[in-house]
Amino acid sequence: SKNSDKIILSELLDTPLSKNEIRLGWLGSFNGAYRYEREIESLCIDYLQRLQSKGVIVDEVFPNFSAEKLWESWTNLRCKSIKLSLEEHYFNPKTQNHLKTEIIWEIEKCLSLRAVDFETSLDHREDWLKYLDLLFNTYDFLILPSTQVFPFSADISYPSEIAGVKLDTYHRWMEVVVPASLAGLPTMSIPCGYNSKGLPAGIQLIGNSNDDLNVLKASNFFEKLLA
Repeated sequence: SKNSDKIILSELLDTPLSKNEIRLGWLGSFNGAYRYEREIESLCIDYLQRLQSKGVIVDEVFPNFSAEKLWESWTNLRCKSIKLSLEEHYFNPKTQNHLKTEIIWEIEKCLSLRAVDFETSLDHREDWLKYLDLLFNTYDFLILPSTQVFPFSADISYPSEIAGVKLDTYHRWMEVVVPASLAGLPTMSIPCGYNSKGLPAGIQLIGNSNDDLNVLKASNFFEKLLA
């Protein structure tokens, strides 16, 4: 039954983590590569300081990896996936005009790339996975803001700038999800506060590959720890 499933899940999440100490690696702005709207980083840092006051270990990490390589890999592999899914509609004159402008942009980006570009993207992804193995040898979880912007008006399709800097694509404002997404890592977005206008911000708790349960258990533990 649904109620028994809820009880089992609750009991599972309340079981202790395998380690007495939890060590988090705060990736911050990824060496300045990621821009955030004012207050996002400070809200995340305040949240981490509250965890530290309860005994959670938080270290600032300066990744020895290029954020632009992650972006190149993610965007190239993403546009190829979109093309494979929707190319029959793109090449059909009767259906192409039903595709969103962004989908057409993705497919045409894919068509402009060479085989070597995709090979390089896969190499970057493999290098990132190897580097993540090193990070997870030290840290139980990695931490990043969940988003680079606060919730925006439904009248705006996409943010065109962050902190006064123009964005070069329609989706650069979501670049902060790339480190976990490219690697296929389990991730939980945890609420961490509100800005001066009452808009919410969140923080990503990123676990190692196949560590989904511990991500759920840790986020549940943090919620109760700060209650």
